[in-house]
Amino acid sequence: ARAVYQDKPIYLLDDCLSAVDAHVGQNIMEHCIAGKLAKKTRILVTHQLQFVHQADLIVVLKNGEITEVGSYQELM
Repeated sequence: ARAVYQDKPIYLLDDCLSAVDAHVGQNIMEHCIAGKLAKKTRILVTHQLQFVHQADLIVVLKNGEITEVGSYQELM
């Protein structure tokens, strides 16, 4: 939440949903990441696959290397 108050053009979010339960994570995603920050550039690193469909672009890494890049529809 503190990052949102800074009103910056780019946000780097490194697995910020891993420490919260599913309900709180959904709330953070809906109201903060996809809500308040909707018009900002957001780079989200996560293992929370339930949110992947909301991304404009997905980059899949395996062993530190990019293995796939595309939209949710393209990668499915």
